[in-house]
Amino acid sequence: EAFIAALETLLASTATHDTYQSLLRSAIDSDKFPDMIRVHFLWRGILEALNGYSSERGAPLLAHPLAKNLSPDQKDALEVFRPFLDADPESADSLWKLYESTAKKTPLSRGQASAILEIFSRILRLGDIEKAKSIYDASDKFVFSAEVTKKENFRLSLLRLLQIAEKSREMNRAASEAALAAFPDDKISRPEILGS
Repeated sequence: EAFIAALETLLASTATHDTYQSLLRSAIDSDKFPDMIRVHFLWRGILEALNGYSSERGAPLLAHPLAKNLSPDQKDALEVFRPFLDADPESADSLWKLYESTAKKTPLSRGQASAILEIFSRILRLGDIEKAKSIYDASDKFVFSAEVTKKENFRLSLLRLLQIAEKSREMNRAASEAALAAFPDDKISRPEILGS
């Protein structure tokens, strides 16, 4: 564990993302390290690729021979989150397709519920409140496996995020109105507001 912590510190101190990726890959590929350490960093690399929706970084890691040594829980999580590598995190439509393919599974596992929450959050960050509302409305019919929190708690999490996004949109709209009123100019157009 001390050795892993030392490598983690080294990775955290890298100046560029390319250097970070190079060090991470070196730790994964080095046969001088025990498999346990290499698998630890393989999983870390996979998670970062999934978080960045990066198939370019994720595909080689998923194909790595050590991937067979991932734990059953990690393999289950991969089954749920692997499609994220093919989604465009800057496209609400792409994320919506990812949501539809995830939500049609029933009952929803803990991993699938987490995936829907992640997709919902991303869609809100892109400003597509209507799509987010559709997910919230549909969540009333979700069926969860016994391992997942109560449906009411899950829906409450969605609702809170939705309310924050709606308040933020109202504040942005008010700020743009105030800016246009304070600096009237025919050449200035209304600032684009996410989700308007």
